[in-house]
Amino acid sequence: GKVIQEIMKADQGQSSIVSQTNARVTTTSQSSANYAAGWLTSSASWAGGRGVEHDGSNNLNYARVQIALDRGVAVLAVTNSHDIGSNRSYDAMATAMLQLWTYYNAHSAQ
Repeated sequence: GKVIQEIMKADQGQSSIVSQTNARVTTTSQSSANYAAGWLTSSASWAGGRGVEHDGSNNLNYARVQIALDRGVAVLAVTNSHDIGSNRSYDAMATAMLQLWTYYNAHSAQ
């Protein structure tokens, strides 16, 4: 969570650790594949502009983060389960992320 906060601060030029230039290089697609230094770039509706997302697993746990850079908000979810060879964890996490964004959109001052 702290790393995500720092990325968001750096994107706005407010980090004392990472420059805005470096933050934007790592969160901006360098190819047509929507890939930026480990992040997938997105213009999905949850992003409301520039967005990046990343997920991963150590085969025992599964984590996913989506950062809406222009909105200044991120959603991070972690589970202590990951089913290798199936999309159940991925699908469940995608559903949970959508629910979190729906809740945020309904309860935030836009």
